[in-house]
Amino acid sequence: MHILLISDNFYPETNAPATRGFEHCKVWVKQGHKVTVITSFPNFPSGKIFEGYKNKFRNIENIDGINVFRVWTYMSPNSGIWKRILDQASFMFTSFINGLSIKNIDVIVGTTPHMFTPIASLMLAKIKKTSFILELRDLWPDSMLAVGINNKRHLYNIAKVIEKKLYFSADLIIPVTYSFKRYLINLGLPEKKIKVVMNGVDTKFFDFKKNKYVKRSSKFFTISYIGTIGMAHSIKTIIEAAKIIYKKHRDLRIVFQIIGDGADKKNIEHEALKINNVKVLPSVPKNLVLEYLDRTDAGIIHLKKNPLYKTVVPSKMFEYIAMGVPILHGVDGESHNILKKYKLGLYFEQESPNALYSAIIKLYNDKPLYNEISENCVKTSKVFEREILALKMLEELKKFEKNKK
Repeated sequence: MHILLISDNFYPETNAPATRGFEHCKVWVKQGHKVTVITSFPNFPSGKIFEGYKNKFRNIENIDGINVFRVWTYMSPNSGIWKRILDQASFMFTSFINGLSIKNIDVIVGTTPHMFTPIASLMLAKIKKTSFILELRDLWPDSMLAVGINNKRHLYNIAKVIEKKLYFSADLIIPVTYSFKRYLINLGLPEKKIKVVMNGVDTKFFDFKKNKYVKRSSKFFTISYIGTIGMAHSIKTIIEAAKIIYKKHRDLRIVFQIIGDGADKKNIEHEALKINNVKVLPSVPKNLVLEYLDRTDAGIIHLKKNPLYKTVVPSKMFEYIAMGVPILHGVDGESHNILKKYKLGLYFEQESPNALYSAIIKLYNDKPLYNEISENCVKTSKVFEREILALKMLEELKKFEKNKK
C-alpha cells in the first residue's frame, strides 16, 4: 500500500503532529509499505527555517525510508491570527500542487490541527480517485475561540462550515481522543466511520534506565514544563506558583525550567526575570528533550480553563510517564481521567497558582507517594507504546482499503 501523509509539521520539528507522523511513518515503512510525506520546510514554532534547509518550491529527501516532499510556505511565528492563516493557507496550495505529481497513491491521510491541510488532502483524493482519511488532532475552529480570538467571529463561523464539510467528506476519521469521537457522533457522523488511535510515546527512545524508579537524585528538585508556550497554556500560572514557593520555601531548592517557544514566550521571559528559581530555555531537539527529562523530578501539564480542553490529551503526558516523571496536571476532562486511572501524578485546578503550589509541596514532601507515582508512570507508558498505536492505525487503513474493494 502507498500511503501519502500530508502534515504541515514533520521531523526534525518536535511538536506533537511532527513527532506522531514521523514515528508512525517509520513503523509503516518497516511493515513493507511505501510512505510519502508532504510537509513544509521545518520552521515551527519560531517561523525561522531550521539550519541546513532553504525555503523553496520543493525539495525531496529520504528519511528512514520515508519519501519526504518539502514544499514552500509563507513562514510566520506561531502568533498573530492573520499571519498564521496565511502560513497555513500557503501550505494548502503548495502541498496540493506538489501532490499532483505523486503517482499510485492508495490512501491520503491529512492531519490537523488546522483545517487547511485536510482541505488539500480532500482535493487531492478527489482528483486521484483515492481515499481521504482525516486524522483529527484538534477541534480547530473551537480552539480559535479558546485562546481568546473572540473578535474574529466571522472567521469562526466560516471555519465551522468548513469543519463539518470535511468531516462528512472524509472516508474515515481517526481522532486522537475518545472525546473527539463523541463530538463527531453528536454532529451526526456514523460511529463506524470513526476509529480512535490515541497519541503515545516511543518507549525505546524515552527509556527510563535507572535501577530504581526513584528520580530524585540531585540536590535540586527540578520541575519542568516542556512544550509550546502559547496563549492556550497560561504559563503565567507556573510563574506565579514559582513566586509563592520562592517566598515560602526558598530553603527547599525547588527550581523550575520552562523549555519551548511560542506566542507568549516573551511575556514569560520577562516575568521569569523577576525571580531566581525559574529558567526559560529555547526549544531543544528530541535528544536533548530526553536529557532534560532524565534530570526532571516532576513535569507540568497545563491549559487555560475552557470546556474545549476537556477533550484533549496533551502528548507531553506520554513522554513524562515513559521517563518516570510524575505529572502535575492542570487539565480537566479526558487527560485527567487517564491521570486518575493509572495514578500518574497530582491534579491541580487550572489557572490556580495556589493549587499548583500545594500539589508541588505535597509531591515534594511525600516520598513514598512520589516513588509510587514514578513507578506507575513507567509501567503505564507501555500501554501507550507508539509502535503499537502506529500498527493499530495501519490496521485501520488496511481494513478500510480491503472493505472498499
